Amino acid sequence: MEPCAGDAVSDNLNPIGRAYYALSTFLCVPNAISQGGGFALGGQAGEPAIADIAARAGFTRFRRAAETPFNLVFEARP
Repeated sequence: MEPCAGDAVSDNLNPIGRAYYALSTFLCVPNAISQGGGFALGGQAGEPAIADIAARAGFTRFRRAAETPFNLVFEARP
């Protein structure tokens, strides 16, 4: 499950997107950087960026299983 976000900043310029940017900048990005590996996706990551990470991790099937106005739920399978 990931925040409902687009790849472009303009896709996320709404009240929820602004809150997600703030939280991601404060929590998610520093955590990703501290773990190494070069996979800090930035303030928001859209579905294509997440699908790319899943493919690099070895998953061959990736789809959006569900969504709400706030979250996207993805299914990744080997």
